[in-house]
Amino acid sequence: MRYSERVDLVVEERSKYNPLTKKKEASYKTYTKIPCNVNRLSRERTQLEFGEMAKDVSVVRLPKQLKLEPTHVLLKGRKYKVMDIRVYDHSTSLFISEVLF
Repeated sequence: MRYSERVDLVVEERSKYNPLTKKKEASYKTYTKIPCNVNRLSRERTQLEFGEMAKDVSVVRLPKQLKLEPTHVLLKGRKYKVMDIRVYDHSTSLFISEVLF
């Protein structure tokens, strides 16, 4: 399998209160340029896995196990929400859906 694309993983940490701004602020950690393989899921598989056909779901396959749980993925300048994470012996699959503003 070719890992020809690069992806940025974003881990959103628990929001903390900032006394200077008097607001809760979320902090993010970004892991950049991780090699991956990206494929779209078929409509039949999307309905079987998630029960909805309206969503466009893609699979991001990473060549190693992840110890972290990303909340978002940045791929080609677009933001995607991680719907499901599956960790295998030597790889990880992330099921993602595009976030529309």
